[in-house]
Amino acid sequence: MKHMKHIFVILLSLLVFSVQAQKTVVGAAKKNGNTKNKTIKADTNSNSNMLKREKSPVENPDGSYPVITFKELSYDFGNINEGDKVEHTFEFTNTGNAPLIIDKIKASCGCTVPSNWKKAPILPGEKSSFVVKFNSKNKPNHQTKRIRITSNTKNSNEYVTIRATVKPDPVLQKAREERMAKWKKEREARKAKADAEAKAKKAKTETDADAKARKEAKIKADTKKPAIKK
Repeated sequence: MKHMKHIFVILLSLLVFSVQAQKTVVGAAKKNGNTKNKTIKADTNSNSNMLKREKSPVENPDGSYPVITFKELSYDFGNINEGDKVEHTFEFTNTGNAPLIIDKIKASCGCTVPSNWKKAPILPGEKSSFVVKFNSKNKPNHQTKRIRITSNTKNSNEYVTIRATVKPDPVLQKAREERMAKWKKEREARKAKADAEAKAKKAKTETDADAKARKEAKIKADTKKPAIKK
């Protein structure tokens, strides 16, 4: 009996020890998990704040704006030959009281490509510039292209213009005229076909209407005929 009691005490001790060990492991796991979550959350917040700082424009405490003052608002390349590639540098000064940040510069045509503008803030009083390149291929005769500068000025958008008088290339001009003549011929053929189809449809409609009218008149006439006495 004493032997059985001794065994029971040992088993009970082992059971208590096992339960306590499990609680310790679970507690440690939860603690580590919370620590990892806090670390991930802190890193996420840190990255988010960093992105916000990178995207935030340079602000002036008194709410003033930068001002773009161009040396010239338009430039004329004059007479050039078709196929010539020309470029011009537009110079300007930030005459405002806040740093100028140029977001993008875009032209109204793919033949005109702005480039080389400063990506960093342009301080008040600082001079800067950008280049506009014009490719005159397939752009004969008088050409006017508008370039839009998007920035943090009060108006958001500013504009400059380039002009050129392009002498057509004889070979390219002949090819353009041939394409135009072909296009006109195809357009006239399509129009003639559409007109013929419309005319045929109208004639069929009128024929069907006449046939229907004759049928209705015949039915009406037959109805009014006196019955033949036998």
